[in-house]
Amino acid sequence: MRCICLIPTINKPTLNLAIESAIRDGWEIILLEDILREGAVVTREKLFNMLPSSGIVRYLDDDDELLQHRTQVLNVFNENKTLDILYNNYSIEMPNKNRSNIKLFGNPVMDILRIHPWSWIARIESLHNLQQKIGYIWNPTYRFSEGGFCFLSFIKNKLNIQHVPINSYLYHPRGNPPHIVDNPMFNYYQLELQSALELS
Repeated sequence: MRCICLIPTINKPTLNLAIESAIRDGWEIILLEDILREGAVVTREKLFNMLPSSGIVRYLDDDDELLQHRTQVLNVFNENKTLDILYNNYSIEMPNKNRSNIKLFGNPVMDILRIHPWSWIARIESLHNLQQKIGYIWNPTYRFSEGGFCFLSFIKNKLNIQHVPINSYLYHPRGNPPHIVDNPMFNYYQLELQSALELS
């Protein structure tokens, strides 16, 4: 089974570290530079449209790293042929190099507010079917919490979702503000996501 890692990039200096981490874990990489600065959501959808018809897929930001997990999640997909989406725990490494492990509850509805675009791995066929049904995987309306809104579409459309409690991703908060939760728009979209979840 092909294991593909999609990397949207604006060619940050950290890109090579991201690529090397995916290669170390045995992922096939498809990379797309956002030359027109259309935003990560648009670039993620374009990357998705470059996928083959089958395999498993995950996303990786160009300033983060993958931890070793591919063999474990591949085994889960191979053992459960009806599984559509698998999501994992992750680690956060701050600029001072302190690292904390984020453990999710294991319930997709309870975890949705802590789901990021890189939190999940999916069966490609399942996402192709979803895109054909609703018209997209990544809704360009949402600039924050887009991982949560994407995950909500998985729940609404009754995809088979499973949590596997391994750390698969190393998140490096960077930028201004350095952590996305400190952006004032983040809280707005989190409240909108919570309302959408309650109405679903």
